[in-house]
Amino acid sequence: MKNNKGFLLVTAYLVIIVLLILGSAFLLRSVNENNLVRRQTMRKQAFYLAEAGLQRAHKGLRENWSGYTTELPRNSVFSQSFENIGSFTVDIENDPLPNTIKVTSKGTVGTVERTLEEIIKGTTGGGLPFDFAALAAGNLFLEGNASIENQDVYVNGNLEVHSPNGINGGDVYAKENVILGTGSEVSGITGNVNANGNITVNSGSTITGNATAAGNITEDGTITGDKISGAPDPVDETALAAKVESYRLSQEDWDNYKAQAQAAGTYHGGAFSPNGEYSGLHYVDGALTIADGASISGEATFVIAGSVQFNGGNIDLDPAPGNDYSLIIEKNVELPTGTSGTVGGVIYCEGNFNIGSFLTLEGAVICFGNLHASGNFSIEFPVAGTTLKVLSWRELYEK
Repeated sequence: MKNNKGFLLVTAYLVIIVLLILGSAFLLRSVNENNLVRRQTMRKQAFYLAEAGLQRAHKGLRENWSGYTTELPRNSVFSQSFENIGSFTVDIENDPLPNTIKVTSKGTVGTVERTLEEIIKGTTGGGLPFDFAALAAGNLFLEGNASIENQDVYVNGNLEVHSPNGINGGDVYAKENVILGTGSEVSGITGNVNANGNITVNSGSTITGNATAAGNITEDGTITGDKISGAPDPVDETALAAKVESYRLSQEDWDNYKAQAQAAGTYHGGAFSPNGEYSGLHYVDGALTIADGASISGEATFVIAGSVQFNGGNIDLDPAPGNDYSLIIEKNVELPTGTSGTVGGVIYCEGNFNIGSFLTLEGAVICFGNLHASGNFSIEFPVAGTTLKVLSWRELYEK
């Protein structure tokens, strides 16, 4: 009997030891998983802080390129701390290419550091010789995260804004109605709005400026400036129509572009699918299609006597030297969500312009049909200062 009691006692001890071992293992695993999740969160935060440092550098360099790029290298040119999160610091040094610098941004969260590097080329000078970022002969529709920055917008039809970024840094002139948001959707215009129809600001939307309409003004959202309804012709329709037509290319213009390309050996006699680096003026006597996976870059102006279809790919294009236009299109434009990159200068389209991509237009758009922008498409009119071009981006290291 005593032997049985001793056996049971030993067994109980063994069970307790096994349970303690298992419990410790589960506790250790739980602690490790918690530490892993915490470190993953810190990694993401450090990356975003490093990206924020690059964006802060972009802003400063655009505003004062020469002030920040003399007597290099310089450490902690830009830095900022965020309470209970972390900080970023930005260093700048010379790069061998002319007017080009290397920008290094380090994001730090606790013991985690992530460092990003960009090679940036700066071109000083004023903006384009246009007084608008978008000129539409038809209707203009913004949704998703589409935005128009830094210059006025002229619409010879209806304007609808269904994007939170909306129109910033310029005034709006619409021949017909202006509508911001639907329901509780957030959308906004930071500037004055003038319409020869009605202005409707739905709940959650904002006009940061004056609203002047020949028709009614409905304010379920917010208008921070003066509201004037029943105004006599806030937009001069004759002048607006003349403004639109003044930018329309003549047949002689198209013929001259074609002749220039033929003389230069850059004439494409039918449908064309570019891929690679280009320079100078190119004339496409048919449709232009950019295939998924294609990459188009360089300083070139494409004149297309047909439609444009982007099926994906990446574009990094500036106008040919001496030309303000990067793309001149006779018919329609379709750019779906898969396309990304940056286009400088002006995009000219005589048909409808439908874009829903991650494309940034550092210039302006002239559209003689309807302009429908969605996705993350943005028009950033280049103001006086320095234009930046990111030549490369990479993550250097993680600590």
